[in-house]
Formats: sequence, structure tokens, C-alpha cells
Amino acid sequence: MNTRIAFRTVIAVLSVMFLTAAASDAWAACGSSQRMSHRDSFCLQASWDNNSWPHTTSYEMRNICSSWGKVVAKVDRKDDSDLTLHLVNDSTRTGSGWYRIRWIYCCKDISDLCNRSDMQTNASCREGFEDNNELDDCTLDAGSEGARIQGEQCVYSASCLDNASQPNETTFIVFRPDVDDLKNCNGVLKQDSC
Repeated sequence: MNTRIAFRTVIAVLSVMFLTAAASDAWAACGSSQRMSHRDSFCLQASWDNNSWPHTTSYEMRNICSSWGKVVAKVDRKDDSDLTLHLVNDSTRTGSGWYRIRWIYCCKDISDLCNRSDMQTNASCREGFEDNNELDDCTLDAGSEGARIQGEQCVYSASCLDNASQPNETTFIVFRPDVDDLKNCNGVLKQDSC
């Protein structure tokens, strides 16, 4: 009798582990509520051709926001499992097979972004500035005016120390991916080199 109870307990534990793993895999696999059509995604450029003869299908896609982050694409295929492709650079990815493609989506839950506006916030501008080691001797103005989004660019108002360690008020406007190129050039914010 104890062997049966132990066996049932093991089966129950394994079932719970399997269901938990399946649930977490389903969440990370770009579920239907997390899919954005490639037509609505500025950052995912995609197309496909469902040829009728010789029954091969081809696709191509590209992350056109690669300097902002990774785009994860889901290729919805009929009569076959879907493909999930991680696009980390701006190279065009291609493929082909015997399946028919129904649609291509950007995965909102596992992509860094599907649209540039996903990354364009006052907080992301501030974070980019604070992560740049070249700006350790600069302090953003207090409040939301220190780092704010304007259109598609970050506007920075800061106080940076010059070569004599005197604070200098400086302002600079830059696209969010280019914040890493900002430098303190003798108390003035500049992009690339001084």
C-alpha cells in the first residue's frame, strides 16, 4: 500500500512540474495576446511568398531598430510548428520550407521593442545618460527637464565639470541609441569626439 502512495505522489509531483514548465514556456513563446502584426511594428520588416509550385514557401525579415535592441519575430505556419527568430542585428534573415506561412508577428513580451516608441520615454533617456561612463562628472538637472523625450530624440540639460572642475550648464539633443556616444568635453556635452 505504501508503494502505491509513493508512486502516486511521485506522479503528482512530476505532473505539477510539467504543467508549471509548460505554462512558463507558453508565456515565453509569444502567445497570441503578445503578437503584433509586422504591419503594425515599425521595427520588424517582414515578407513571405507562399508559392503554389513547387510548394515551397520563403520568407525574409529584418530588425530595422537593431541599434535600439532585439526584435523577436514569430512566423505563424500552417500545419507545422511556428518559428521564433531572434533578430539582434540589421542583417536580413531568410528561410524556406514546405509549410505555408499565415502571418509574421513581432513578439511584444520577449522583444526589446516592436516600435521605437517602446524605448522612447523620459525614463529611458535618463537611464541612457546615467549608464554612460563618459558622463560621470555630469549631473542631470533635477526633475523631468534634465532628461526628456522630444519627438524621437532625448533632450539633456546637465551641469558638467570643465577641466578646472568648475560646473558648466550644457544642453544636448540626441537620438536615444546615440546616448552612448555622448562625452563631456571641458564642461560641454558633445557627441563622439571632443
